[in-house]
Amino acid sequence: MNRQRADVPSEHILERESPAGSWLEAFPLGNGRLGVMAFGRPSCDRYQINDGTAWSGSVFSSGEHKVPASVAAEALRQARQALAAGDFQTATTQMKRMQGGWSQAYLPFVDLKVETSTGAGPQISHYRRRLEFDTGTNLVEYHDGEAVVTWRSAVSHADGVFVIRLTSTAPLSLRVELSSQLRVVEGSVTRDDASLVVRLPSDVPPPYESDMPIVWDDDQGRAGAGAARASWITDGIPVTGGADDVRHATIIVASATTFRGIGLPHATDINEVVAEASGLVERARALGVEALVRRQRSDHQRLYGRMALTLPHARHVSRLTHYGRYLLISSSRAGGLPATLQGLWNDSLRAPWSSAYTTNINLEMNYWASDSTQLAECLEPYWQLVEALSVTGAETAHRLYGTRGWVAHHNTDAWAYSDAVGRGTANPSWAAWPFAGAWLVQQLIDHVRFGGGIPTARRALPLVHGAAVFLLDWLRERPDGTLGTSPSTSPENEFLAPDGEARAVGESSTMDLSLASAVFDGLDELYGWLSLPVDDVLARARDARSKLAPLAVGRDGRLREWMSDDPEVDPHHRHVSHLYELYPGGDRMQPALRDAMRTSLDARGDDSTGWSLAWKIALRARLHDPQAVARLTELVFRDAGVDEDGQRGGLYPNLFAAHPPYQIDGNLGFVAGIVECLIQSHRGQIELLPAYPPQWGAGSVRGLVARPGIAVDVEWTVVDSVVSITAAQLRPLNPEARIAIRVLLNGESRVVDLGNGDVALPL
Repeated sequence: MNRQRADVPSEHILERESPAGSWLEAFPLGNGRLGVMAFGRPSCDRYQINDGTAWSGSVFSSGEHKVPASVAAEALRQARQALAAGDFQTATTQMKRMQGGWSQAYLPFVDLKVETSTGAGPQISHYRRRLEFDTGTNLVEYHDGEAVVTWRSAVSHADGVFVIRLTSTAPLSLRVELSSQLRVVEGSVTRDDASLVVRLPSDVPPPYESDMPIVWDDDQGRAGAGAARASWITDGIPVTGGADDVRHATIIVASATTFRGIGLPHATDINEVVAEASGLVERARALGVEALVRRQRSDHQRLYGRMALTLPHARHVSRLTHYGRYLLISSSRAGGLPATLQGLWNDSLRAPWSSAYTTNINLEMNYWASDSTQLAECLEPYWQLVEALSVTGAETAHRLYGTRGWVAHHNTDAWAYSDAVGRGTANPSWAAWPFAGAWLVQQLIDHVRFGGGIPTARRALPLVHGAAVFLLDWLRERPDGTLGTSPSTSPENEFLAPDGEARAVGESSTMDLSLASAVFDGLDELYGWLSLPVDDVLARARDARSKLAPLAVGRDGRLREWMSDDPEVDPHHRHVSHLYELYPGGDRMQPALRDAMRTSLDARGDDSTGWSLAWKIALRARLHDPQAVARLTELVFRDAGVDEDGQRGGLYPNLFAAHPPYQIDGNLGFVAGIVECLIQSHRGQIELLPAYPPQWGAGSVRGLVARPGIAVDVEWTVVDSVVSITAAQLRPLNPEARIAIRVLLNGESRVVDLGNGDVALPL
């Protein structure tokens, strides 16, 4: 048996010597729209399949729960009045009056069962399965008695299908079956084909709404539908649902739904959906399996192969870094939706947090490393979601807050839900947060900074402009003449009010002030890039930026999380939102504030959820603290139990990151944290290995990207715990990057002129 590919280092491969017993042991495959969890079970295998466009509800889902403008205006007025008087309980009550319903859920789609038999009963030995990150291929090999059986599977972005190839040295029987947790409208099985037509629910309340049932509705405007088709080609004798005497087989699976775009109504003709899925299968069959595989692999490697990290003495770190890039490529591509809390993979009708989008850290974290690791194409679905939110969010901003511009809150979905959630009962610590739009546009601004160019700046401008206009209307003058926010929350955290009670609603959280500053600065940069004249909005944004209440050091030398400097209810809270300016912000602070942020991190402690560990790695890297990075990384690599709960990050058997439960932001955020250890470029210069832990040993990295679009390769050694760069090369990726830029390496600073192209630094 082919135990290991000799041409690929082990850090690009995940191997196991037993089949997946649970979903968190299965291997993920995906093309940005079609996601598959492959279990690798001999004789009776399971492929759990998601279609990234299969969501409950529709654009009409939020209509019944929208808070009327008159109610919202009175609630906001009373909340602000109560806060001015120090009445935090009344402010909380009023903020709950502004809560709508909930966002909708990302759903499982179909299961594919593939049964094989030699006729003598399973006699399995020499088992191994392998996920190849570099090819996007799942390989399963075993002996079944005298037969040597090999399965290869991959999901093609180029052709929109899932492909399974079977080879056996002895004849097998093959049976194929499709099933679904959704409502099956129609199903059929022939000698070379199986198909399903399914109805999606019109409403799936989040798990915390345990008293609310899943709702099914036959109204095609309020609920979607979908189709799946599996077709197989074998060298055996056809029978209904499969074939006998098979040595070679190819199974092709495709899906389609009535989804037609983020924030758009469903298509109403199910026949079109059936034809769409069937068309994908037929085109794939006509193309032939060899061409399918070749096109899939070429497309995947075009993205994956741009960057590589080699750490011979810390292979686990480079493996998880490569895995994170693999997961982003697999879960976010043009033609699909952004990566959800679980990426592209979910097997539950009522998944944790609806497997949707949480926008007070998690969705943004998914894309932090998209530019720096050369995966800008994966950002396209994110762009489309923000663009859709700018439309729905304009109506929400006007109705809820009486402002112009656009707003989004803590949760959203495929329908660009933009209201505050909670049904009037949720804790405002997370539900009352109108700053999602301000955070979401930061990734787009940074994309321009990474060399996105004039077209990207033009695309970003209306989104940032709308977010800035909302903030200009939302900010309020404080008694000292500075600008702040009221009401205000710091995402998911609470403080102890003077009355000794836990409260969430206050005034001028540090997160609010940091994001407002970042939006105004980004707007200014976009105007400059596009050579636009100063207009009223930019002039007002500049003025507001200069008047924002400054970030301040509070008790015990920590950065204040709220302007009033009240103590946190949970001093070790997983969210560190008040440290936004350090990362992913621009880190434009004076030394005293950086020291206060370091003290804040020390007080928060290391241990937390998976995504919080990833964020802390990036924060510590910005503080040039490699030993803290090493400590946090060790926590990331703990084993996470399948049934574990609480707030203890780690890795499940398939290397999915634990919150717990599983959330992909821990995987994708880890990549961003490692990047910050290797290269930083947010201050107008390039710092090489600014926070690299020497215990990881010698290594190299190829294909990282620094602002404004400079590819960087670095090699280094470690001797007596001293990290020394031995080679470095810089390559401008766009005309804007052909500049002279300062580079910091080995404790020295030099200016490198990229005007004539690539430069290898003499060391």
